[in-house]
Amino acid sequence: LQETLDRAQKHRVLEEMFTSVSGFGIPQEEKDLITQKGGIPTYGEILPSSLQTILNDLHIKEGQTFYDLGSGVGKSVVQAFLEYPFSKAVGIELSPTRFKQAEVVAQKLKNRTLEFRNEDFVMSDISDADVIYMASTCYPDELMNTLLDRFVTLKDGTIIISLRSLPHRALSLGFKLINKYSLPMTWIERNSVYVYKLNKPAQ
Repeated sequence: LQETLDRAQKHRVLEEMFTSVSGFGIPQEEKDLITQKGGIPTYGEILPSSLQTILNDLHIKEGQTFYDLGSGVGKSVVQAFLEYPFSKAVGIELSPTRFKQAEVVAQKLKNRTLEFRNEDFVMSDISDADVIYMASTCYPDELMNTLLDRFVTLKDGTIIISLRSLPHRALSLGFKLINKYSLPMTWIERNSVYVYKLNKPAQ
């Protein structure tokens, strides 16, 4: 599928796959679980055109890996997989309901390099990540700081795409803000998007 369709066709395939899929309605116990883990159960998605703007500017190379932390029903993961030469695209989602919907879509593609995990992304293995996206608008400060401590252990050159800025200390840890956007989301006409690159200080 990746090789035989052009990007516009892949875009249409993406929309068709998610026509009847929604991450908005989850049971109260799942909302409570997300809250207990320090997250926010509020749901929203980056629009495909907005993610495309960001990834186009990154000039994705073959063999790179994409992760979405808090991937919901997996739309951004599937888009990254379909439209860019990532060798692997992974979505990590704590809500079983949203995860199961993502898995249904993944089964249609039947590709081992498209992966969804029903895990806490604070604990999940992301060590091979090249590009990480997170719809972090509502992530509390404590969670952002916990994630930053994980990100600094990743390989040099890792890209972090976040809907809220990383904690201020990120700059001293080697994260450079390489781009900032104001782009449409499902819940708002424009939302800030921050793109960082990890440049580890020389030892």
